[in-house]
Amino acid sequence: MKHYYALLFGLAGTISAYAQESIVSDLAFRADSVYVDSSEVAFFNEMNAEDSAFFAEDIVMALTPDFTLKFAPKPKADKEEKVYKFNGQTVTFGAFPGFYNGIGFFAYQNYSNPSPVSTWGEGFLTDVTYSSYEVYYVQERWKESPIWGHIGLSWDMVGLTLQPNSYLTTSFLDGQPNGLTIVESPDVTEMEVFWKSSEFIMNYLTLNNAFVFNMSRSGRKGLSLTVGQYISARLGQPVMHSRYYITGVGQVRSTVRSSFYSNPWQVGTYGRIGYNNFFLDFRRGLTQLFNSQAKMPNAFVGAVSVGYSTKW
Repeated sequence: MKHYYALLFGLAGTISAYAQESIVSDLAFRADSVYVDSSEVAFFNEMNAEDSAFFAEDIVMALTPDFTLKFAPKPKADKEEKVYKFNGQTVTFGAFPGFYNGIGFFAYQNYSNPSPVSTWGEGFLTDVTYSSYEVYYVQERWKESPIWGHIGLSWDMVGLTLQPNSYLTTSFLDGQPNGLTIVESPDVTEMEVFWKSSEFIMNYLTLNNAFVFNMSRSGRKGLSLTVGQYISARLGQPVMHSRYYITGVGQVRSTVRSSFYSNPWQVGTYGRIGYNNFFLDFRRGLTQLFNSQAKMPNAFVGAVSVGYSTKW
């Protein structure tokens, strides 16, 4: 009988009545059955904690032969569907703190320069930039775990900006190419030349392969940690864009395409820390940018970048 008293608290706002026949007379109702959402009904009248809990399953009470009460638990909200595979694209922009002297931060390969930062282009190099457009990637969950495999194909660009009145060119010894050098003025005689700018650009097609840790059911939300490796193939030849002014001639733009003793392949490692669609990318090359014939200081690529990922 004690349960009947508690029903008065829930019936006031939660009863939905369904009747095959109803007769209204002085606000009196007759119904075959009444259905109540039990998640809104609790028992408070001298009941223990277990009795006062919400209903966990359907309960049917036949009060009279013509009157039945049914209590059903409130439906739980569906969880987000668990995803096992998705595709997407990423865009990354960043800059190098300079070229690195060795493979590891403390593993120097040039003992004449104990600093981890390379002396390549020292005094002439204004800026080194990096950008990447991952055209397509696939990310797939490993079984039921929060570990994902990531593989993608990207177009990467490395750009070097040199100081005014300087540019990168091939040096010669006895009429033969003899590595690279940075000079401060164009090789133009009997003319006054004002050098404006010089930019050296290399393009790569890169295959990225990584493991991603993400605990969300979709793999798209919250914190993500990525550790991986990449291999890059140079696209065509590097390009040197130059712009300068010659007295009596005017502004001149020139484009030089050459291998510039650059390595056709790049191999390296990278890591990412991301939240939702944004991430920080840390990248270190394990292959020198130029080969030994360039006769230049060691230059290993490294980048700290900001990126954005779209996911389908």
